[in-house]
Amino acid sequence: MILTAAERVLAHLSAYWNIQEPRAEMTQEGLGTAVNLRRSHVPRVVKALIRDGFLEERQGRIKGRGRRVRIYSLTPAGLSRAREIVRGIEAEEIPVGQDRMTVGEYCRLHGLAPLDVVQSLFSRGTLPGPEREEAEFLGRERELSALVAWFKGPVPTMVVYGGGGMGKTTLARTFLSKVVTRFYWRDVRGRPARELVAGLADHLATQHRTATRDGLEESLERGIEGLHFDLRGNSLLLVLDGYGEAEQAVVEAVRTLLDAVHLSGAAKLLVLADEGTPSYCRLYDRAALEHKEVEEIHLKGLPLEAAKTMLGNPAIPAEALKRIYLLTKGTPLYLRLVRDGDTEGLLRRSRFTRAEANLLVFSRGVT
Repeated sequence: MILTAAERVLAHLSAYWNIQEPRAEMTQEGLGTAVNLRRSHVPRVVKALIRDGFLEERQGRIKGRGRRVRIYSLTPAGLSRAREIVRGIEAEEIPVGQDRMTVGEYCRLHGLAPLDVVQSLFSRGTLPGPEREEAEFLGRERELSALVAWFKGPVPTMVVYGGGGMGKTTLARTFLSKVVTRFYWRDVRGRPARELVAGLADHLATQHRTATRDGLEESLERGIEGLHFDLRGNSLLLVLDGYGEAEQAVVEAVRTLLDAVHLSGAAKLLVLADEGTPSYCRLYDRAALEHKEVEEIHLKGLPLEAAKTMLGNPAIPAEALKRIYLLTKGTPLYLRLVRDGDTEGLLRRSRFTRAEANLLVFSRGVT
């Protein structure tokens, strides 16, 4: 799969067509980094795209930066061409471990952009298969069965709660590898409500091959309530990852989406939420649970034996295993970092002190 520099730029900018505030990814420096193009070559590529009517250039400021810079965005013709390129990328079959799947399937499963997959494939020749993730999927068989049963049943919404690093995303990806369905994955962490609505509206329009800039703008003007009609009878699985403490507009948008899914009669909604989500950000009440409109799963730490397996040291003494287990509370992310000897990762991703992180890594290697 070979893309020209111009095609890579269009594919990259397709993710930013509806952004309200300019971002670094839309500057010459950002384009060069995103599409693996030398900074000195970017002006020539964008000038050709502007000449062909695919890009427009303006001056603007990036948040956190002082001086004005050149910002590039797609014209309607550029958006149409970019979508053609992205659809072509997504339809390509690629090697994944020992198997093959389309780029689109791989992107949806791993939450990646098509261009990222193409560039990773170009540099590595293949992509990591599911073997490692499946090997690390330990102690969650009951939760996986519950997800599959929910998907086959009548309840429209499932919310999986868990603390940071507890394995919500891994559980959801494993679940998606076990069922056959169209799905749309969106990480809502730190994203504004308009971007959430725009992404879903764009996806639905693209699926129906009616994606026009005017039509999508109309969907945005109507707000997420305008998606009620689009979701009716649509057997799409929506996955929202990273939900937790959010601004009120996002909370209201997801609540309305939950209602739209319930009224659709066919769509399903899976929300991966932080266990500490404040009460004012909750999406439903106790009555919704009692009336079987929503189901919940609460992820806890892994069982002791699963934690031992993940640490990868069958000869670890019981005392050292117990020490690690008590400190990590069986959190999969922490256990993987301990196994890999990643002290700095533990410090970045947890509240462990350096002394505790060093002790955990040392304890894992004891025999």
